[in-house]
Amino acid sequence: MNIMKIIVCLGIGFILGFSFMPIKYWLQKTKYKDLMHGDFTNSCKIKPKKELIPLVIEGNTNAYDLLRISCEGYRAEFLPYAFLMANKYHYKIAYYDVFDCYWSIYPETTRSLMLLDSLDSTTRNLALEYLKKGAELGEHNCQYRLGTYYYEGKYFEQDTILGQELKDKSRGKK
Repeated sequence: MNIMKIIVCLGIGFILGFSFMPIKYWLQKTKYKDLMHGDFTNSCKIKPKKELIPLVIEGNTNAYDLLRISCEGYRAEFLPYAFLMANKYHYKIAYYDVFDCYWSIYPETTRSLMLLDSLDSTTRNLALEYLKKGAELGEHNCQYRLGTYYYEGKYFEQDTILGQELKDKSRGKK
């Protein structure tokens, strides 16, 4: 009976050990490879903005992602970098960030639909153009938000079929 427990424990150990190998491989191959070095909690600290900004200006997407986190709550400060990454480097996440910055800077009381009613028409159309471009590039947040607007008939002529298609795309459905 003890041999059976040992075999089961070893088997479970091997299964758990091999199940974490893909995570380690993924961390090594992605932008999160710095998390594999040293103390896990200390390596997650964000660099100061003054170190990230020059890297973002050069088109470094990892630095951009870190800057996005460090600017959380300061969307007006972040907007120029979102514009830069969208327009110069066509980083699809930045297209959503441009939209999100406008929405966050001028929020409506109804946050569930992410209304842009407080924006003047030129600014609203600009935010929606970035949303469309991001959706065309396959950015799932853009697809979902644009799909919601089409589905609800907000800012665009109502098209429930297109709206649902975009929302499905955002969830990985075809």
